Amino acid sequence: MMAVTANLLKTKLKIQYEEGSKTFSNCREDVEDQNIYQAAALISSLQSTPAEKIIKITESELADI
Repeated sequence: MMAVTANLLKTKLKIQYEEGSKTFSNCREDVEDQNIYQAAALISSLQSTPAEKIIKITESELADI
């Protein structure tokens, strides 16, 4: 069995509302989950509709080593 490593490529923030969602690309890969959540909460506080879900999307490249 080969060992596999994941190299993080991109991180995105998705805020889901009742009527749709907004996705923010180009987030820093090394940001902590708490900071992403706080950013989403701040963005949501500017909207007229409350957020239903805050989603962190990560894309990684898998490679065998």
